[in-house]
Amino acid sequence: MVRGIYTGCMGMLVQMAKLNVIANNIANVDTPGYKKDSTSFKTFNPVLIHRIGGRPYVRLKDRVKAIPIGKMETGVVVDRITTNFTEGNYIHTNSSLDFALKGDGFFTIRGADGIYKYTRDGRFSLDSNGMLVTKAGEEVLSITGKPIRIGGEFTVDEQGYVYVNGKVTNKLMISRFQNNTGLRKIGDNYFIPTPQSGPPLYDNQTKVMQYTVEGSNVNAVRQMVKMIEAQRAYEINGRVVSTEDQMLDKAVNNILR
Repeated sequence: MVRGIYTGCMGMLVQMAKLNVIANNIANVDTPGYKKDSTSFKTFNPVLIHRIGGRPYVRLKDRVKAIPIGKMETGVVVDRITTNFTEGNYIHTNSSLDFALKGDGFFTIRGADGIYKYTRDGRFSLDSNGMLVTKAGEEVLSITGKPIRIGGEFTVDEQGYVYVNGKVTNKLMISRFQNNTGLRKIGDNYFIPTPQSGPPLYDNQTKVMQYTVEGSNVNAVRQMVKMIEAQRAYEINGRVVSTEDQMLDKAVNNILR
């Protein structure tokens, strides 16, 4: 009976984790460049089940040998949370400081703490010194690893070259990774590399689109359906725990009496 309580509780925990991920996806349905997450699970501590007695069975030196009949899982746990990097819809804007990427690349950002970050969110602005920065005021980097200064009327072509007053002055640093799913989210729509993603590489295949932003790749309707499914699964596991608790109560207080 206690095993049933543990199994039901583990089911509730994984469904709670799934609900948290879905809620975060729905909260970012209108966040430009946001990439949705999904949760995967794995079985926990599978136990090999044996048949003892009955037929067929094997006698070995007058002792009955247990016959293995398969494994039984005792519960599930969260395996990992995976980010889906499919492109969102592209939305035309009237701002020359809005950019989107067509391909697998990322804008390269340097935070105030000196950490290099990567994002698909191209809603930029200019600071008081004319530097191209994110909405949070962090530097958008060029291929030289330095901030990009805009000193007049400017345009950016598909290769990321920055033209100021008709002359090329810089180029956006677009980075890519060998394995995007290995990137780690750190909040504020930023990613950082991990050993699984590999180091950042220069990307000359991704196209830059000015006057455009990439929408979130979250489908709100599908996420709502998944939320309902997770809620129902959570409730079912809760009933399992409640039933097991009632059976345990009867076994302890009624049967022994």
